[in-house]
Amino acid sequence: DKLSEKVYSQNNKAAYQYDEQLIDDYRELNSNQNQSNSFVLFHLLGQHVGYGQRFPHTKQFVKFTLDDIHRTDAFLDTMKKQMIVDYDNATCYNDYVVSHIIDIFSKDNAVLVYLSDHGEENYDYRDFRGRSYTEAVTPQYLKCQFDIPFMIWCSDRFMANYPETIQRIQESVN
Repeated sequence: DKLSEKVYSQNNKAAYQYDEQLIDDYRELNSNQNQSNSFVLFHLLGQHVGYGQRFPHTKQFVKFTLDDIHRTDAFLDTMKKQMIVDYDNATCYNDYVVSHIIDIFSKDNAVLVYLSDHGEENYDYRDFRGRSYTEAVTPQYLKCQFDIPFMIWCSDRFMANYPETIQRIQESVN
């Protein structure tokens, strides 16, 4: 707590079941504040283990079902296929949450950087779920463990104000 007081000028005092609740809380707390020269950090649950707990089980967010898993790997039983389904639904929900963060800052002079802190295997090519640091380094292993999402989004206002920065970002892709 002492570190939080020194490092952060404001932090949430609650834990949330779903990431959207964190965004709603941020909107409520900051609805009348000037966002000028702010650094805002959202630490999302995203698609961490417990995938089925990372999204509301409503029609809006349950986009995939077992019927959508057409893989025939011998190791994929119904439970493992359900984990894949839950991960895919958690990914769609995470995209929804990130889009709401973008909406918050869309009219500001803003830059949003989104990245994941790690990769995650979810029965992608073998009978394994999670993260492993003891495996032989193969292309599949590297893709699952270290190929993480990374995105830079800039508001229209930022792009108009800083075209040279936008050009440097575009030239840095890949």
